Amino acid sequence: MEALLEQRFQDSFPNVDLNDEAVAIQLQEVLDEAMDRLHLFRPISSGSLAATLHTLPQYHYKKMKDEEICMLMIDGMSSFYWQDRWKVESTGGGTWQNTSYAIAGVIRTLQSFRESHNPVTIITNWALSPLSSRSSFFKQHLPPPFPAPFETAADGTPTPRISPLEVTHHITLINSRQSPLSQSGDLPEDPNVGDPAEPIVIQGIVRTPPKDIPDTIINHFEFLVAEAGVTVLPIEEAQFEGAIELAASPELY
Repeated sequence: MEALLEQRFQDSFPNVDLNDEAVAIQLQEVLDEAMDRLHLFRPISSGSLAATLHTLPQYHYKKMKDEEICMLMIDGMSSFYWQDRWKVESTGGGTWQNTSYAIAGVIRTLQSFRESHNPVTIITNWALSPLSSRSSFFKQHLPPPFPAPFETAADGTPTPRISPLEVTHHITLINSRQSPLSQSGDLPEDPNVGDPAEPIVIQGIVRTPPKDIPDTIINHFEFLVAEAGVTVLPIEEAQFEGAIELAASPELY
């Protein structure tokens, strides 16, 4: 993270000599101050995640009394989904839909914290099941009350899932090196896959659910991940041609 911040500084001020001693000292002070504002929590279950979110206000008061929590990030929301589902099904507690109680506790405490502290909230989630073989988007595998603003019925009619957690923007990330499966189910050979010398191009599709505007708004962007850091390309410089086909990609809410 510190290396990425330093790279961002270099990109923002290309004419600044980072080898200058005074600049290097000042830059390190800025980086240290920025990293001190980053607080990491490592829950081990859905219950642990819900408890962490529930106690965040107390943590904020005791550890960050003079600071504002500007952003809350959860990576990733489906980390404990499979162990929750296994517990339910292995004990005869019902089908996978019964795992909704676990996600409900997380959603409830997350929404409560959003209402009290109003941070920008970013949640990552794995996209597992494409809507179709030619679709760039995925079905929501997490059960209610996790939001699914783009859910559709079998006939294609929009049936957005009601959730206390409102999604304002939904971003699907696509690794350009990730080749779709062939009809045989085997991955095609790609000489560029795994080559660390080649920068990874990540394409993003941003969807804004209908609210005041009746239709979903869709935009695109790209960023490069290389040894030198992460570079975000402006929307007008991103290259998108035709339909984008996916095998699997992480979704960012």
